[in-house]
Amino acid sequence: MQDSNMKYKYVEDVNIEDVFGIEKHFNVLLPSDYKDLLPVLNRGKPSKDQFDVLNRPECVVDYFIDLKLVVQISHDIKQPDFIAIASDPFGNYYGYLKENRRISSVYFWNHENDQFTKCSDGFNYFINLLY
Repeated sequence: MQDSNMKYKYVEDVNIEDVFGIEKHFNVLLPSDYKDLLPVLNRGKPSKDQFDVLNRPECVVDYFIDLKLVVQISHDIKQPDFIAIASDPFGNYYGYLKENRRISSVYFWNHENDQFTKCSDGFNYFINLLY
């Protein structure tokens, strides 16, 4: 469940074909909690944009990724099993890692060392971390 005080600026309309295209490209089903919020956050800038993770305090979410860019980002960063859902202001991404045709946890991808750090056990938990 999303915080009712959370607002998003600059949201773009969601095309269901973009959702199907991502699922087909990565051969996975996107989690329903993520898909349910796409109409209010696609490409949106959240009003609450910081969160803390055990080994990464004060993380920032700059924007949620426009669905039209998800596949291209995966190619650009050379991570074929990574589905970007958000970015920070520093060139890093948050997203899902496909593991055995399944996705669930949200990870931080650091462009400087090309490493992943788990942020949360799922999308709703990730959203609720934001303050």
